[in-house]
This record gives sequence, C-alpha cells and structure tokens, in this order.
Amino acid sequence: MTQGVRPDGHKLSPIMPWKDFAHFTHRDALAIAAYLRTLKPVVHQVPGPFGPDQVPSVPVTTVVRPALYATFRPPPK
Repeated sequence: MTQGVRPDGHKLSPIMPWKDFAHFTHRDALAIAAYLRTLKPVVHQVPGPFGPDQVPSVPVTTVVRPALYATFRPPPK
C-alpha cells in the first residue's frame, strides 16, 4: 500500500495511487485497515464481464506487463 508492491513481490496496478500513501506509517496503514473492516459490505450488481458482441457501459482498462508492451508497434505519428 505504501511502496507499490504486494506482499508477494508483484507491482501494484498503475491505477493504485500508492505514491499518495507513501508517507503513511505502518500504524497509519493498520488504522485504515481496521476502519475499513468496521464498514458493512456494499451489495450491488457489478456490470460485466462483456461478451464480444456487447458494448461496455463502463470504462474498460487493460494493464499490460512491460515485457509484452515492449513488443507492440509504436502508434502512428
């Protein structure tokens, strides 16, 4: 949460704003986790996944690993 790396060593998705949490102490992070555990779960229908013939009704993002991204052709200029 504060370093951009999961406990198993994988980097967090770019969407995770870990740099905004980098100044948190371990105690701060534990306090946030404790607070979140006091909240009741939200129950609602989650859209998707979408089939090949369906148009998504929400923004869709794909995270591509750097090694795979490096094989892509550059976009046209």
